[in-house]
Order: sequence, then C-alpha cells, then structure tokens
Amino acid sequence: MFKITSNKKGENSTVELSVSIPEEDVLKHRAHALEHLGEHAEIPGFRKGHVPENILVSKFGEQAVLEEAAEHAIEENYADIVMESKVRPIAHPKIIITKIAKGNPLEFNLVIEVMPEVTLPDYKKIASKADKKEKVEVTDKEVDDVISQFTKHYAKEGEEAPELTDEFVKTLGDFQDVTDLKTKIKDNLFKEKEMQATSKRRSNIIGSITKEAKVDVPASLIERELDQMIHEFTYELSRMGQTLENYTTHAKKTEEDIRNEWREKAANRVAQELVLQKIAEAEKLEPNKEEVEKEVNHMLEHYPNTPKERVVSFVEDMQLKQQVFKLLEE
Repeated sequence: MFKITSNKKGENSTVELSVSIPEEDVLKHRAHALEHLGEHAEIPGFRKGHVPENILVSKFGEQAVLEEAAEHAIEENYADIVMESKVRPIAHPKIIITKIAKGNPLEFNLVIEVMPEVTLPDYKKIASKADKKEKVEVTDKEVDDVISQFTKHYAKEGEEAPELTDEFVKTLGDFQDVTDLKTKIKDNLFKEKEMQATSKRRSNIIGSITKEAKVDVPASLIERELDQMIHEFTYELSRMGQTLENYTTHAKKTEEDIRNEWREKAANRVAQELVLQKIAEAEKLEPNKEEVEKEVNHMLEHYPNTPKERVVSFVEDMQLKQQVFKLLEE
C-alpha cells in the first residue's frame, strides 16, 4: 500500500506529492513488466512476446525490469493517491523517481497541475464602472449600402442591375414590398450591431474584473487554449481557401512562433474563464435544467454525432456565463 509522505503547494498552481510504495507491491508488477519489455524486444531466434525471462533479464538488466515494474505500480496507484490527497488534477502529472533500488521501497514525487485558486476583487463595483453602454443606431445610408451590394452582385454575374420595385422584391423572399425589405434589413443590421456592442461591453467588463483578480494560470490550460486558438485560426483560413501551412510559409513563421505570439492572449482568455467560473460559484448560480435539455436536444438535431456529454457541458457552461454577465450588467 502506498504512503503519501509529503503534500505541499508548488508554483503555477501545482501540488507536489512525495509518495512511497513498498518493494513487495512493486514486485507484483514484475511479470507485467517482463511481458511489456518482451513485446518490444528484437532478439534473434525468438518471436516478439515469446522471449524467456532469463534472456530478457540478460538483455535489459534487473534495473530496467524494476523501473518498468515501478511505472506499472505508479500507474495502478495513481487514482487512489489523487483521491487520498484530495487534489483535482487538470493534466497528466510529472513523475520524478527519487529512489529505486532492490531491497528498498519505491520513492517518487508527483507534480500535479490543479485548478488554480482565484481571488476575486469587488466584481460588482468594477462591473458598474466598466459597463459603458453604447447607443446603437442604423442609418438609411447603411441600409442603402446593403441593397447596393446586392445589386452589384448582379453586375458581377454579367447581368443588368435590376430595378428595385415591389414586384422584384417579392421574388427575393418573404418581403411584401420595397419598404418591407428596407425595414427588415434595418432590423437585421440593428440586431447585428446590438450583438457586437454587447460583446464589446461584456469583454470590457470581464477584462476589467480579471485585471484586478488574482489568478495563477496553469501552463497546461494555456497550452490547451492555444490549441483551440490554432484550431479556430485554421478553420478561418480554410473558409478563405487557405491552409495553416501556406500561411506560415508566406508569413515566414512556424506554428510555434504563432503560439508564442499568442501565449499572453491565451493566458488572459483562460484567466477570464476562471474568473467567470469563480463568480458563478460565489453567486451560487446553477444552469436551468429544462433550458439546458431543450438546447441540448436542439443542438443534437444539427450535430447528431457529437457525444451528448460534451454538448451538455458546453450548454451548461454557456448558460452560466450568460447568467454571470446578466448579473454584472445589472
């Protein structure tokens, strides 16, 4: 049975555990270790996986067999070690073996990244100052510009630009006349501008709060966010008929260069997410089960191959964020 001899906080949201496992518990994995080594051993006269024990020990040495057995012992005990130490890992641990020798217990350290502690400032006060609402307006010129873009499309297709009449407008869709078309264009432009203004306002609010909060962002979460940012960027490039490889070649950069340039932005995005989660926790906000189920079903109709658990997690997260922002905007 393993024994945790030390449990202390490290830097960058890590916990370092010092653990020992009795030698007899490690040696229980000797047969498994030999089997694993045998699967990859290329020894003349023997098929992989059918090499006798004495030949394997002769080739790799007892120390290599012991180290392999130690890996299996750590893997078998890891979940129980985490449970007993009451830590919440967010990535695979770093394993540092400090003592491994015949006749001695196995001793090692686990450096585990955990969810960081978030110290919130007076977020409601900060939000009240940062919540700058902009007046949203749509001019007649903007409506006319949309219609102009539409008629230019006909010219590009080699057709004569149509006269904007009630009869022509009815052929475009559910429009009664020219006035109805302009009204609906104006409504759509207004909604689009309103969404952009809301997004900008909320970004300013959470940015101001995060700036005053104390968040020690773990490296693994930053790397995960960078993966997502690269994925989003690759998708946007594909929509323009480009590839990430072509972009990096033209820009004379590597993907690693881009990740380094975006690292600070990624860290800030993660910090904002953690602050939002902490506010939701502090305010005891919970997703509305009925609304979540409704939205999940709706999304699964469009993306039937997506695992339901992922969709539920996504919808609950989005709903909590909406609740937090509504609270802050009030």
